[in-house]
Amino acid sequence: MRTRISVVSSLFLLLNVGSALAQQESGYLRKADIQRADGLVTVVSNHPRPLEQVLESLLPMYGWWVDYEEPPYQSSLELFDPTAGSWKAAHPNGPRTLFIRGGAFRTDYRETDTTANSPQEQATVIRKIVSDYNASGNPGQFEVRRRADGRLQIVGVSVKEEGGAPLHTPSVLDTLIAMPIGSMPLDEAFDTFLEALNARSEIKVRGIGPKNMFHLTTVTMPGREMSARTALLELLSQAKIRTYWMMLYEPDSKDYFLTIRLAMRGREFVRVPTTTNPVDAPDDTRQSDCSRRAFRSPRIDSYARCPPIVQVAPQSVAPINLHRTNGAFAARDR
Repeated sequence: MRTRISVVSSLFLLLNVGSALAQQESGYLRKADIQRADGLVTVVSNHPRPLEQVLESLLPMYGWWVDYEEPPYQSSLELFDPTAGSWKAAHPNGPRTLFIRGGAFRTDYRETDTTANSPQEQATVIRKIVSDYNASGNPGQFEVRRRADGRLQIVGVSVKEEGGAPLHTPSVLDTLIAMPIGSMPLDEAFDTFLEALNARSEIKVRGIGPKNMFHLTTVTMPGREMSARTALLELLSQAKIRTYWMMLYEPDSKDYFLTIRLAMRGREFVRVPTTTNPVDAPDDTRQSDCSRRAFRSPRIDSYARCPPIVQVAPQSVAPINLHRTNGAFAARDR
């Protein structure tokens, strides 16, 4: 009987929350609106997490991978409870739900023909967007970090206290953790990473990644103590597809949800360049065009048209001498 009452109460709560939230969401956008005109890009967002919504639209447009981490929001200035007042009055100790108090956000930046592929322009654009966001009055304050390899990370660094004063919030991913040694599939390594992080962090982190890629990728564990950020980057850098993460704070459970995303440019994956993969090998390698075509389209007819590559060991070739005959070189057996 208690279970039935609990289920019914939960359903009524969801209905009340949904009704109140529908009014709040009347101005929300499904995705950020991006307009281009005379080299100026204007981005408009309206969402509980407006900065995240901008990145969701912007990153695949250029094929960028930029990490995003929220601060742990705390006060009513940055959170709101959409539960209907009638439910609160009837259930003063009942369950509640919290949402981030984000809203409208607008930013713009200059774009050139090289913006998509220029690390310098990428950094300029991302810094401009984050600067505009920090001045918009939306929840949280963020900073842009650039790592030695040029990778950009947007990290939440402060929130508002109830009185409005800023409160510095260190990132969970800056926590020192101990990583084991060994090799394992990336999905197991990611679980191991989360266990190591949650053993040291007061704020817990749950996570998920692309299942197939994680399962099919084998990684080497760092086997030493390091920041969680560095450990995660070392694991993800061993994949063949570029990845980035979105780490969102859940105010209800007061923990984080870490999602690993595959970097996309339009509908194509952004792959890690490698010289050992025939698809990515430069044209001046010793592989024939035939072998590269066969690798790209591994159909039976493709291989039938391409003769097999026979490699001859150097010791099996008879040594020769060259002598000049009428101004030209000719081969002569020893």
